Amino acid sequence: MSATSAQPQPTEPQSRLLRAAFRSFAAIEKVGNKLPNPFWLFWILAGVVAVLSAVLAAVGVSAAHPGTHETIAVRNLLSKDGLTMAVEGAVDNYAAFPPLATILTVMFGIAVAERSGLFAALLRRMVARVPDRYLTFALSMTAMVSHVAGDAAYVTLIPLGALIIEHAWNRPPMTLNAASAPLLALAREVAREQGRDSLPDAAVGGASDANFVAALGLPVLCGMGAVGDGAHARGEFIYPDTVPAQTALVAGLLGRLAQPLRAGVTAS
Repeated sequence: MSATSAQPQPTEPQSRLLRAAFRSFAAIEKVGNKLPNPFWLFWILAGVVAVLSAVLAAVGVSAAHPGTHETIAVRNLLSKDGLTMAVEGAVDNYAAFPPLATILTVMFGIAVAERSGLFAALLRRMVARVPDRYLTFALSMTAMVSHVAGDAAYVTLIPLGALIIEHAWNRPPMTLNAASAPLLALAREVAREQGRDSLPDAAVGGASDANFVAALGLPVLCGMGAVGDGAHARGEFIYPDTVPAQTALVAGLLGRLAQPLRAGVTAS
C-alpha cells in the first residue's frame, strides 16, 4: 500500500529510454496480474484449441507429415469422434511423455525434502552465498539454461525457485490491514484540507520496512516521502516540485496524530 499523490511532470530531463522501460515493465506486470489461475488457463487454452479444430476442420485444412508425407486433415475435437479420440488418447499421451517419470520422481523428492526440513537448511546455506540483489538474476539465468540438464529441469525449477525465495526473502506482503485503514483515511482528510484532489492507495511489487509493521497488525503508511520514479535504479529521481506538498502532508498528518497527546498534556 502506498499513499502518494498523482505525479506531476518532471522539471529535469531524464532518460527517455529508462522511463519507457519502466512503463513497459509496469504494463507487462499489469497484464500478467490479470491472467487467470494456471488451472483455469489450461482449460481456457484447451477450449480455444477445440474451437479452432472445429473451425479448421469445417474449412478442410490439412497438412503433410514431414517424415511420411502423408496428408493429415484437422479433426473436429468437438465432434463425437473427436471427443472419443481425445478421451481415449489422454492416458497414452501422458504415459508416453518422456520426462513424466523424471518429473514425478523429482517432485516427490522435493516434497519429502521440504516437509522434512532438509531443503530449508540446504537452501539457506546456498542462498547465503548469493547476495540478495543477485538472487532473482541467478534464478532467471538458471531457468534459461535449465533445458541443458533435461526436459524436466524447467518444470522442477519453478517450485525450487519458490522455495528459495520463501527462505531467502524475509519481508511479508504488505496489505491494507484494519489498523492502517483509519490512518489512510486520516491522511486523505489532511490532504483534502490542504486542497489536494485525492490521495490514492496502490499495490506495488516493492518492499520496505513497512512490511514488517503491517505484518504485526500495526498502523503504517508507505510512500509518504518524495514522489519520483526508477526506485533503486541508476536513473532514480524525484520531482522537486512535489517536495513541499509531501512535506506539508506528512507534517499535517503528524499534527493530527499528536492532537490527543497535546490535549492530555493541557488537561494535566
